Amino acid sequence: MTNNWLTGIYLTTGEVLNYPDYVERLRDEIGLNTVVLSFTGQLSEKVLALSPYRGRTPTEEELGKLVIRHFDGQPIDPREYPQAQALCGPGVAAQGDDEAFRRAVGQLKEAGLNVWTYGGAWTIRRLMFCPSRQDVQDWIEAVCVYWVTQYDLDALDITHFRYPMGSFPLGLFGCTCSSCTAAAQELGYDMGAMVEDLQRAREGLRQLDGARLGEVVRLGIGFFDVVHALGLGSGVLDWVRFRCDLIVRNLARFRAAVHAAAPNKAFGTDTYPASMALTAGHDYRRWGEMADFASPLVSHISAFVCNTFIEWARFLQEEIPNLQEEDALQLVYRFTGYDGMGLPETIAAYGADEPATLAYRIPTADLVLRDLVKAKLYLPADMPSYPIIHGEGWPPEAIDRIVSEARRLGHNGIVWQGTAELMEYDFKR
Repeated sequence: MTNNWLTGIYLTTGEVLNYPDYVERLRDEIGLNTVVLSFTGQLSEKVLALSPYRGRTPTEEELGKLVIRHFDGQPIDPREYPQAQALCGPGVAAQGDDEAFRRAVGQLKEAGLNVWTYGGAWTIRRLMFCPSRQDVQDWIEAVCVYWVTQYDLDALDITHFRYPMGSFPLGLFGCTCSSCTAAAQELGYDMGAMVEDLQRAREGLRQLDGARLGEVVRLGIGFFDVVHALGLGSGVLDWVRFRCDLIVRNLARFRAAVHAAAPNKAFGTDTYPASMALTAGHDYRRWGEMADFASPLVSHISAFVCNTFIEWARFLQEEIPNLQEEDALQLVYRFTGYDGMGLPETIAAYGADEPATLAYRIPTADLVLRDLVKAKLYLPADMPSYPIIHGEGWPPEAIDRIVSEARRLGHNGIVWQGTAELMEYDFKR
């Protein structure tokens, strides 16, 4: 990677092939130099043979054995089983048009652009394939090596190498299956002790007086207050560290395999917003051990951030008797490090049923920049960082401020999701 400013965008094969002048205009008008192209090709029979699906659509019972499991031994959430069954293996679509994908890559190269590809990994949204299973690891490694050796790509930027999104509280309590128990022992952790301390912490929530807790929140609550109120044991922190260590170990393996097969190709993955990264198993401080660059994914202000506020507030109200919604929200803001910026005081004020206009109801620039500042604090000093932000659906002044501050903070580029606020283009013609 170089120190030059990267201007990238996520595109599909169809967008590249059907609107070639769109890419050319982006190159000439906003300085586009990199396209992150979704993988829509096909895998070889040799790679497909390594899929945990074994060449067929898995039943729900079979999927239940592949995905992460809760303390009680049950799969955490079956709602995304149909999406998982439509894949040929974790993270990869079952059907692809290899010729079209290769044409798109070639067309972008002819336009003088770098081409990265991205595919899925072991997580959809709530559903997650167990990252400790050997067959899941072997499959993902083989797919990454195939992508980087069979196509004229400059880098892999794989998405969803993380635990379930923060807006799904139950995702914090997996995986405790036999494979993860064995992985924990290999990494120096005691699964039984971690589960015991997590269960004790959850029981501590249920014993709190919500009305009194609300009063404490309004006065000011800190880290040691949380430790004290819940009687947190060391297993809770061990649980957070274990999940991060497991992801580091797996991604370091995948990167090593990619570099061995294609030494000049870069390997990276998008990174969860810094304030909540540890909840998804992302340790920014160790990013240099497993990736060649970081892509702070700060564009999903609804799904990743605001929905997390809402769902955690609801979760706390379900667990803690007499806790008011306003106090629950303020507690979440304080605990996650988003307090003091004027976020909504009620769930209704978020307008969750209208996510497309959310950026106009919250302090979007303040929200995003808080995570970009933290990203630069946590990431290794020499780690190239390319924040992912929206170029549409956000106030133009917020976009301008974010880009300007990203440069000042020392980030190395921007990857855009959408360009309606950057350049007029008619996709309907």
